[in-house]
Amino acid sequence: MKIELKKIKYAAFLSQETSAFTAEIWIDGKKAGTASNEGHGGATDVWVSDPALATQASLYAKSLPPLPSTSTLADGTPLFPNGLSMDLELLIDGLLEDHLQAKDAAKQEKKLAKLAAKAKAQGHVLLVVTYPGSYVHVSCNPANVEPWKQKILKRDGANGVARVLQ
Repeated sequence: MKIELKKIKYAAFLSQETSAFTAEIWIDGKKAGTASNEGHGGATDVWVSDPALATQASLYAKSLPPLPSTSTLADGTPLFPNGLSMDLELLIDGLLEDHLQAKDAAKQEKKLAKLAAKAKAQGHVLLVVTYPGSYVHVSCNPANVEPWKQKILKRDGANGVARVLQ
């Protein structure tokens, strides 16, 4: 079963404790319903028009592996040691999160492409070192890429992934 979201409308300014959004739910290539969340911390509302399809989608979601959780109690005991049991609402929320991350990544790549074009116009290359959730970029002479890379990795942590945009 393929479940996807289309016509996603996300409202960052309304998102407080959860993501405020509306979207169409498509199942196996056909519009099946809608999903929405007001962004105030409540559950995501999932509506599938065909009750039989809603049951199938719910059973499919429950058959997926649990979502890993890093939440702990005050004493360090895992809150969900076996992960969060998947359900249709959690699946929809995950699809929304994937969409938002992909959109942010595309925006970041577009920005980096513009910076790389500026660097190229100056006879430079753009060195980009990516870390989880952030990145560092430097416009430099192509001969100085390796020293800059080492300097950044030493300063910000060796777990970065470096690439050169020309």
